[in-house]
Amino acid sequence: MNYQNIYESLITKRQTTPATGYTEKHHILPKSLGGSDDPSNLVVLTGREHWVAHLLLYKIHKNRQMIFACHMMAMRCEERGIPFIKSSRMYQKVRIEHAKVMSKIKKIAQKGSGNSQYGTMWICNIELEENKKISKNDIIPEGWIKGRNKWNEIYRKNKLNTKNIELKRIRKQIRKQLCDEKKKIFTELYNKMIEEKLTLQQCSDNYYNKSFVSLYKNFEKYVTDYTKTQGKRKFKKEQ
Repeated sequence: MNYQNIYESLITKRQTTPATGYTEKHHILPKSLGGSDDPSNLVVLTGREHWVAHLLLYKIHKNRQMIFACHMMAMRCEERGIPFIKSSRMYQKVRIEHAKVMSKIKKIAQKGSGNSQYGTMWICNIELEENKKISKNDIIPEGWIKGRNKWNEIYRKNKLNTKNIELKRIRKQIRKQLCDEKKKIFTELYNKMIEEKLTLQQCSDNYYNKSFVSLYKNFEKYVTDYTKTQGKRKFKKEQ
């Protein structure tokens, strides 16, 4: 589609047949492209035609200035209450294109020395829990360190250390409790073996239901009075 011919036809029509009713002045050659306020560069259009004219200029030139103009045209009906006709689909497209252009501009503007944070750095005071920004060339004041919210890291580490210490304490307590319970169980079993004058094998078969090797290892570990001589139990009470 030849947008240039459509645009020229619209302008020619309104130069020969002036619009009536609600009208707006339009720069035939936009100011951003070198146009002036000379009457020869102005034409009177209806509100809808003015909107269409700027859409056509955007289609023709595809530059930043034209999308800005379309965006302003699209927005000013809400701002000024102008009875202004626009297609919702075109309105959305203009808004999207405008957002893309603004995003590119901001990215370029924020590069290097154009960045609003260029040449600065954040410092923080852990005791005061405060952040502030200073020049990179400035000396960091006493009591301050480089970075932001560093106290949060300290809190996290302390919390983690406290949690680990508590877990170790609980595990130690559980191990001690289990050990005490096993001491009680195997001491009672050992005393029963002595009273009934059983061998390890007999004690294992009657009361333990596991191998006698496992039994005497537990006796060695948990029974203070137990001694082993050549694989057999030795009763201290009989000696």
